Amino acid sequence: MTNEQAKNLVMKVFDSIKEAKDIGDIEMVKENNELTKIPDLKKYPRIDFTITRAEVEKLSLKPTTPLEKLLYSALWKNGQLKRINSLIEGIRSVKNEAPNEDRIVYYQFGKHLTGDKSEPIIDQHTLRAFEIYQSEESDITRIRRKSNYTKTDWPLVKCYKEWLTANINENIRNTDDYPFVVDQIIFALGKQVKLKRMQ
Repeated sequence: MTNEQAKNLVMKVFDSIKEAKDIGDIEMVKENNELTKIPDLKKYPRIDFTITRAEVEKLSLKPTTPLEKLLYSALWKNGQLKRINSLIEGIRSVKNEAPNEDRIVYYQFGKHLTGDKSEPIIDQHTLRAFEIYQSEESDITRIRRKSNYTKTDWPLVKCYKEWLTANINENIRNTDDYPFVVDQIIFALGKQVKLKRMQ
């Protein structure tokens, strides 16, 4: 895919999302734009719970139940224990407060887990798609290769959240499916336009 094709696809998808009148229109964006990288629901099922600040305050990082021990062990084995702190920081944070560390994806995921629909899931693919949407033609190759977003990119996250609020029909934003469906689309879009390092 050329940079021009990538930019055109990104513009088309974001414009389709802006024009959508209901959640069915949002669902059709996937099919109408031939997005091939939609996340597998078996690997990434919908999260049907929230985590409150009060629950986090009661948390102990010393696992006691078998499930806690299994999850802690998996995080330890993958060298990801520090990511828990970023999730906790996101859950505890005040709206639009920037993260203290570079793990903005986990920080924002913590914000999303609070159940606030104005706090989307983000990752490198989501941010890549949105950055291309906003970019000049001369920046597209650099953006398509980018895979690491840090706290210096927090203004982009804020801008993405503002774009969602300003451009998605309120009827859609009020549905339970909204955050999940839009995340799937933008994730797939960003993954589809990503350039491999060698390209």
